Amino acid sequence: MPLLPTDSAMRKDVPICTGMLDYFPRAAAYVARISVLGNDKHNPGEPLHWAKGKSMDQPDCIVRHVIERGTFDPDDGALHDGKLAWRALANLETELEKREVEGTPAWDEEIIAKNKKILAVRLAAKAGVEIKEETPKKVSLHKSPPPFRHEDTFKAPLDKTEEWDMRQKEPRVIDESVLDDFIDETVKPR
Repeated sequence: MPLLPTDSAMRKDVPICTGMLDYFPRAAAYVARISVLGNDKHNPGEPLHWAKGKSMDQPDCIVRHVIERGTFDPDDGALHDGKLAWRALANLETELEKREVEGTPAWDEEIIAKNKKILAVRLAAKAGVEIKEETPKKVSLHKSPPPFRHEDTFKAPLDKTEEWDMRQKEPRVIDESVLDDFIDETVKPR
């Protein structure tokens, strides 16, 4: 898997300079100096490199630096905020490397596509253009139960002489719009 997309259109969606460095030039320079200070501490006399095996507890370090944000680390005189940013980038880099090795995605493309559609509709509405939007089907990981109806209740025989009807009954066809209305009414957050 290449570091950057090979498709030219997709490469435009990864504006490293204008989408990251231009947003955070001071932070990028500060984090670069944190790398030098860290290399001097963990790898004295060696060329600049990330010795990944020497400190891998990124989440714990991130929280410690969050607690001490706005102050200098007495170890090397750097702001804890800069070390927080370095650790956050290290955490992200490690997660992306792991996903690359596993072959698991780093993005949820369905959510991205859904949000692009929402944005297109909003922009069109702002421009006074009407876009006919498809109504998406409701998706749930859990199957909702059918609406409760009194006739669905199980009736046991009144006495032992009455036979239980164990024959398979034809399934009733439920109107999906009624089911959707029922779900809307019963599952709405309060």
